[in-house]
Amino acid sequence: MELRLPPIPPTTAPTKRSGNQGIKIEWTPAMLDELTRRFPTEFNKDIAASLGVSWRSVVRKARELGLEKVENFHTITGKERGRRAHAKRKHNPSQMGKGFVIPGSEVYRFKNGHTPRIAWDTELVNRIHAKRNDTIARDRLRKKYGMRRLTKFKFNDIP
Repeated sequence: MELRLPPIPPTTAPTKRSGNQGIKIEWTPAMLDELTRRFPTEFNKDIAASLGVSWRSVVRKARELGLEKVENFHTITGKERGRRAHAKRKHNPSQMGKGFVIPGSEVYRFKNGHTPRIAWDTELVNRIHAKRNDTIARDRLRKKYGMRRLTKFKFNDIP
């Protein structure tokens, strides 16, 4: 016995196209007018939000129509781009801001003309290198014999 279903009437809603493509956008004359009027001097994301399409669709349609931004668009919108980037950045409470000083920390800072000990003490440098090489050698042996490693070093030469 064969099952027969009634035909499905076509809809006017946008339909999903095959493959990795999105929903086809029906560009109305009003949308095209707004795009051609606003594209040269405004941000694509703002235009896309007001038209109800993705910013990528705005760029694609503008290229199709041969639209371009005004020559000095980046200099005109520089402050606005900076403001948007600053607004998008999340606040980090551990960064106290430019010029923040922990009270009493001035005593422990490097003074002018100070050079760190590692820059002039060759004995210290040799001790640090020897200790590091010894740690690496011990950890290689621990990995080789299947023991728990003490460091997070990654050794590619040992299976």
